[in-house]
Amino acid sequence: MSQTRFQEFWTAGARFYFKPEDDADGTEHELIDLGVIEPVDPKVAPTALELYDSDGGIKGLVESSITFIDESYDIKCSNLNPDNLAFLFYAANPEAFTQAAAVADLSHYAIVGRLVKLKDSDGNYVYGLSAISGVYTGTPVPLVVKDIVVATKTISVTGDQTAVTGAAPGKTLIVKSTGLLNPANARSYVIVTRTFNTPNTDFVVAETPASDETAVTGAGIVVTTGTAYEQDTDWEVYSKDRGIVRMIGGGAFAADAAVQVVYSTAALTGNRLINPQTVANFVRGTGFLVYGRANNTKQSVREFICQIKPNGSTIGNEKYSQITLTVAVLRDSTTTPPAGRLLQFKGDLPDALS
Repeated sequence: MSQTRFQEFWTAGARFYFKPEDDADGTEHELIDLGVIEPVDPKVAPTALELYDSDGGIKGLVESSITFIDESYDIKCSNLNPDNLAFLFYAANPEAFTQAAAVADLSHYAIVGRLVKLKDSDGNYVYGLSAISGVYTGTPVPLVVKDIVVATKTISVTGDQTAVTGAAPGKTLIVKSTGLLNPANARSYVIVTRTFNTPNTDFVVAETPASDETAVTGAGIVVTTGTAYEQDTDWEVYSKDRGIVRMIGGGAFAADAAVQVVYSTAALTGNRLINPQTVANFVRGTGFLVYGRANNTKQSVREFICQIKPNGSTIGNEKYSQITLTVAVLRDSTTTPPAGRLLQFKGDLPDALS
């Protein structure tokens, strides 16, 4: 940007801030910075009422007046944080989402060879799991896990379990994440041997645990009447993050049926939740479009009452994703000036205006 006598030549970048209007109950909202945006071009389109005189057969313009001015800005925004995504999906402000770290043991209908999306006790689909431990049918027998030794593939549980049918060699032991230091140890294990070493029963298992656990108070189950399905043979973890398991065809799970799935949720907090299409109209408030020049040594702001409506998006992996928001200037005849203001608030003016 340069300035010569009465002239000023711009090379300008832009930033847009938005202050939503107060709620009906008087609740105020914070100022939102949309973040990185492309340079913004004003679109100012007047609509004119024109009067022509047709005397002599050739119409000539004798008068015109402006009846309407449409001023808007298409803001291409690279910041896809929850505030901006709420604009895109016609949603109110992002809401708090809380998910506790907990263990669930719930019924799900499973189809042979297909995926199963996990849900909670209220029927809501779940995401962000720390472990998917097991799949079974029938009656579970609870066990208390005390130690896990990686080197010997040994899982020790309290009490004498040598008479428990579901804890015999060849059966499946499901270890929950309860009380464990490492949730990766929570999975299904095939029992190879079991030995009672007072006061615990030691199970040597086929799979290698993720890490040692010493003197914990963990939880596990075996199944007496029913089937504890073998992990990676009868079922597999498809995605813990997305809360999906897959029932594997050709294994012990041979017919579509309801099964119990044991899984653990990871703790989640923060304003993560957006409820699309929950606003009755476009979001209204005050916009502040700042044009910065010469490394922000010169700055001007276009300040106005406006409404924001989404105008498309490009979500991809070949370039940074963007959303486009159209900001329409609203005219308020009860304020002065009625369409806001344009103010150069930093930097010298051209000579003629100083």
